[in-house]
Amino acid sequence: MNKPFILVIDDDQRLRELLQKYLQTNGCHVRTLDGAQDVRAMLSLVQVDLIILDIMMPKQDGLSLARWIRRAYNTPIILLTAVSEFDQKMTGFEIGVDDYITKPFQPPELLARIHAILRRRQTGAPRPTKVCQIGPYCCDLGSSRITSQPSAVPLSQAESGLLLALARQPNQPMSRDYLARQLTRHAQVRTIDVHMARLRKKIEDNPHRPRYLKTVRGHGYVLDIDG
Repeated sequence: MNKPFILVIDDDQRLRELLQKYLQTNGCHVRTLDGAQDVRAMLSLVQVDLIILDIMMPKQDGLSLARWIRRAYNTPIILLTAVSEFDQKMTGFEIGVDDYITKPFQPPELLARIHAILRRRQTGAPRPTKVCQIGPYCCDLGSSRITSQPSAVPLSQAESGLLLALARQPNQPMSRDYLARQLTRHAQVRTIDVHMARLRKKIEDNPHRPRYLKTVRGHGYVLDIDG
């Protein structure tokens, strides 16, 4: 099997070098760029299998670049985002990016996502879209959007982020620390309990005996979609 050609676009030199070394060690051919200025020339000259793209870059932000790439190419894109960039993640999915990973992250997780996307491309399988109905709310994981029944109380941004984080890995317990990192850079672990209590009041028929949003003693919370 030929080595996949991965293009890493990030203005952080240390991260570029780390990813280049790690991905090359694990069977990828890697080129890196520090911004958008040379991307057009690169893509016109080289067959790129996947692009890793940072959202926050000087001169041209990653979302604008992703929008241009998607208009001209069908190359898979993984966005690198900060935990505070929840709205940008949703915009990225609307543009047509294939996945995102939140900084800080472990390189093995990024490699696993790369392999998953490339496997889907090789088999011709469409990118999966999953919709979860949780009480009066419907989570579309393909677009990271939540819609609700007309009578439902609107969710705050933090509540939406918490519900989406749980919905992406249903039936898998998640720690409060992990969930806090999925919301904002400055989210406190103790605030997760507050958001969860509010979310239960909006979703559960009986918040004290939840059907969906269950506590895992000593660990955190889990979305029980079989509940």
